Amino acid sequence: MRKKCKNISLLILLFWITLNCNAQVNIDSLFNVAINHARVSEYTDAIAKAQQTLTLDSSRDDVRLFIANVYAWQGEFDKSKNQITKVYNNDPKTSNLYDSWLNVLLWNSEYSELLKTIKIAEKNEYDNQHNLTMKEALAYKGLKQYSAGIRSIIQQPNLLDSADVSDLYNYLMNLDKSNVVSFYYRLEMFDQESIDPQHLGYVDYGLRNSKDIWIVRLNYANRFDLQDYQPEVDWYHNFSNGNYFYANYGFGFNNNLFSKHKLGFEYYMPFGRGYEASLGARYLNFPSSDAIVFTASMAKYISNWWISARPYVALKDGGYNFMGILNARMYGRNPISYWGTELGYGNSPDDLYFYVIGKNNEWHNVYRFSLQRNTAIGKTNELRLSIGYGHEEIRKNYYRDRFIFDILFKHRF
Repeated sequence: MRKKCKNISLLILLFWITLNCNAQVNIDSLFNVAINHARVSEYTDAIAKAQQTLTLDSSRDDVRLFIANVYAWQGEFDKSKNQITKVYNNDPKTSNLYDSWLNVLLWNSEYSELLKTIKIAEKNEYDNQHNLTMKEALAYKGLKQYSAGIRSIIQQPNLLDSADVSDLYNYLMNLDKSNVVSFYYRLEMFDQESIDPQHLGYVDYGLRNSKDIWIVRLNYANRFDLQDYQPEVDWYHNFSNGNYFYANYGFGFNNNLFSKHKLGFEYYMPFGRGYEASLGARYLNFPSSDAIVFTASMAKYISNWWISARPYVALKDGGYNFMGILNARMYGRNPISYWGTELGYGNSPDDLYFYVIGKNNEWHNVYRFSLQRNTAIGKTNELRLSIGYGHEEIRKNYYRDRFIFDILFKHRF
């Protein structure tokens, strides 16, 4: 009898083990299906399968972190952080918790919160010092507190052997210079021999503190047998949430190439996964009329690419005109070094080209293309060379070609 009971107990134990093994296999298989959906960007299906996994085994914090990452990849950061909070409440020392948490906060441009979470990670013995240092430096970069970002790297000097840390350190060192002097020159030539080469340039001086950047600039134009000067000032104010505000004022001395008065405002809002948006307006006062220009922008970092689109809608003399610019840059290891290209339609009021296309034809069709190369020279200088082409309508259905060469040199000290 005892032997029979023993055999029955053994069969029950084996049956229980088999059921649990099968259940575990089913859970892991279901999770693998969720992972495969995520790999091909089928995020809705990935989350649905992962949620089914949690229904079968609610203790799987690795699945919750997976769901958090998938939500973050879609830009649904509140849902992502909700999953992360559940994992943190279950066990603040969960493996890979802080890998996901720090990434989500960085992608969502929550720089102040990112700095707080780094302290939490250190308190809970998160030992990936490379990740902590990079995230801390990037948070300070996002807050435009460059000196603090430099200090966070200097405190871990052994990490400077890492290429990404070294590049970020050099970039922050460059940005941390409080003073910048820039020299710019543009030469434009036409397919019409009757038009002499045109000249445009400026010199400016920029001063930065922890919250503000001031830039004083003197523009000069010599073209179409006319000359003009335009002093102007730019002001950028940085907010603690990473947003910033831009204002500009300038005036023309002779009012024959530059507007008599120029006023601009714009508010910039970085958000989620390398996106930045802005909304602003410009006011231009010409001797014979005024123009009001509304503008916006949307920019995105994709890997080592930066892509930006900016439309303008200008109102003048009871009519309106559309202008647009598309920029793309491909960065190298040094964030100052890049190849860039620009496509433009119309005349942007932010570009000195707007004022010197010719009298009374700002609204005609203009198509532009340029190729740029920006490179670092040492640790404190940068040089940008550009070659461009413009196809512009000077009167109805009559076009000319413009060839553009420009150079910009900056020195930080």
